[in-house]
Amino acid sequence: MSSVAPIEVKVYEPRPVSIGSMVFPETNTHHRASSIDDADQALIELESQKLNWNRLPYSEKISLLDEALHDLDGLGEAWVSASLKARGINPGGFAEGEEWFIFGAVVRLVRLMRKSLSDTVKYGHPIPFGNITTNINNQISVPAFPTSAMEKILFTNHHAETWLESNVTQEELFKIAPKGSGRLTLALGAGNTGVSPCADLLHFLFIESDVVLLKMNPVNDYLGPILEQGFNGLIRHGFLRILYGGKELGSYLCEHPLVNHIHMTGSDKTFELLVFGSGEEGLQRKTTNTSRLTKSVTAELGCVNPLILVPGSWKAKDFQRAALMVATWLSSNSGYNCLTPRLVITQKNWTGRQSFLQALRQLLAVTPVRPAYYPGSDENRNKFLAAHPEAELYTFQGPPNEADGTVEALPITFIPNLDPDSYHDVCFTNEPFGMLISETAIEADSPSDFLSKATDFLNQHVWGTLSITMMTPAQVESDKQTQQAIQKAIASLNYGTICLNIFPGFVYTTANTPWGGFPNHTFDDIQSGVGFINNPLGLNRPQKSIFYAPFQRIDPVSIRNRHLVEFCRRYVDLQFKPIIKNMLKVLWMALRA
Repeated sequence: MSSVAPIEVKVYEPRPVSIGSMVFPETNTHHRASSIDDADQALIELESQKLNWNRLPYSEKISLLDEALHDLDGLGEAWVSASLKARGINPGGFAEGEEWFIFGAVVRLVRLMRKSLSDTVKYGHPIPFGNITTNINNQISVPAFPTSAMEKILFTNHHAETWLESNVTQEELFKIAPKGSGRLTLALGAGNTGVSPCADLLHFLFIESDVVLLKMNPVNDYLGPILEQGFNGLIRHGFLRILYGGKELGSYLCEHPLVNHIHMTGSDKTFELLVFGSGEEGLQRKTTNTSRLTKSVTAELGCVNPLILVPGSWKAKDFQRAALMVATWLSSNSGYNCLTPRLVITQKNWTGRQSFLQALRQLLAVTPVRPAYYPGSDENRNKFLAAHPEAELYTFQGPPNEADGTVEALPITFIPNLDPDSYHDVCFTNEPFGMLISETAIEADSPSDFLSKATDFLNQHVWGTLSITMMTPAQVESDKQTQQAIQKAIASLNYGTICLNIFPGFVYTTANTPWGGFPNHTFDDIQSGVGFINNPLGLNRPQKSIFYAPFQRIDPVSIRNRHLVEFCRRYVDLQFKPIIKNMLKVLWMALRA
C-alpha cells in the first residue's frame, strides 16, 4: 500500500474555537513528595553525567538495557497490584488483563531499543523491518511492523509503515543524536498510564542520547518505586533520576537552568501555561507566539480522536464486530486515554448507519462501567451533558469483581446525531476524558464522496491530530473505488497515526511507530503537541504512521474474553523471552478468546 503517493497536505486556517483537553485539578501524591533540595541534587548529578552518557559506547548502553530486562522480570505482579488498588478495581477482570498487557508493552519497548542499538553497532544504523519504498513524490515509507517471523504468525496480515516528511532524503533517513556536551531532559510524566513515562525516558535516553529527570504525575506516582527497581542500572550510573510532586515542583524544574529540554505528556492547557505563562502577560505571549522559555519543548497532548466507518455492504456480523471493538476501546483504562476514539463519523444516508448504532447501543448497555479514578472526571463529563441533555447514559455495573466501590463509577455516555455543521460543538472541540463517545453523520453520494468530505471535516473542524481509526470490512475495502478513496484519505488526513481496523492503543503499546501529533502545530495552536516519541528505529522527521489490520480477526483483547488475564500474562512472558514455546502459549490463549 505504501506505493500510493500521498497527495499534497492541505493547509488550513486555525480551527474555530479549539478548546482542547480538560484542565486537570491538582491531586495528592501517593509517594512522599520530593523536596527542592532533592530536585537540585538530582539535577546536579545528571548534569555531571550528561557528557558521559552522550559519549557512552552503544555496547555499554546495551548492557544497561539488558540489566533493565533482568530487573523488570518479576515486577509484573507489583505493577498490576498497585495499579488496580489505586483505581479501585479488584483483580480478575478486564482491567487486570489490561494492566498486564501495559507492563508487557514496557518490556517490549526495552527490547526494541536494544535491537535498535545492536543494529547500529553492526550496521551503523537501525534496520527497518522490511524494504524501504519511495513514493512518486519522493516521500519515504519505512516498514515498522511486524518485527519478526513469530509476529507475522501471531499478527497475520497486520503491518505498519511510517511516512517521513516529504523533504527527507535517503541519506537523512535516520536521526543522529548530536555528539557534544550532552543534554538534560525533564520528562513530565502522564498520569493516565504507566507505559507513557517509560516510553518518554527510554526515548530520550536511547534515541536522543539525553540524561533524563522523570517527574512522576501524582495520579500514578505509585508506579515510581517499581520503575526505580526496573531501571535501577540507569539510576545507579547517574543517567536517570525519578522525582515526585505536583505543580509546584514541576514549575521549579521547568525553570531550572540545568534543564536543557522539556517533554510533557498531558493537556494543552498545561503546555500553554508552561510555554506562555499565566495572566495578561501569558495571553500576550500567546498572541505573538513568543515562548517565555529559553529551552526547547516537545509534547504529546490530547485529541478528539475520530473513528470513520467506511460505508458499503456490511454484514450483520460486521456491525456486531464493530460495536464490540468500540465498547472494548471505550472501556480501556476507563476511557482515560488520549488515543481513545471519541467521535464516530458515519455516512448519513448509508443504510448500515442505523444497524451500527443499534448494535453499539446494545453493547454499551451490557458493558460494565469502570471506576472514574481520574481527578476532574465529573466536571469534564458535565460540560458535555450541559451541551447535550439528550445524551444516552448506560449504567450496567458488571460482575462484582470489576470494582470494589472505593472509586465512583460514572455512566457510559453516548451522544449521537451531532450536527456536522455546528463546528463549535463541544464534542468537536473538546476532548472527553472518560467513557464518553459521540457520533455525527455526513451527507454524501458515495463512499468516495463520504471519505473526501469526512477528511475535510476532520482536518478543518475537529480538534487534535494525534490518531484516527477507520473501520472497513474486507468486502467493502475490496471495491476498487473505495480502496482508492481510503488510500487518498490516508494521504490527506492530518494525523500522526492512522489505524485501519485496530485500536490506537494497540499501536502505541507495540511501540514500533513514532507517536505524536501531526507535525504542523505552532505553540500558539499546539493541539496534539509537537515532536515524536516511541521511535525505536530512530527515524528522522516522521510525518505519520499507518497501521493496517484485518477487520474480522481473532481479537483476544476484548471485554468478552473470559481468559484475558491469562492471555496477557502469557504475552508478558513472550516479551521477556520471544521463543517459540512462549509464542505457542500466546497463540493458544488467543484461540480460546
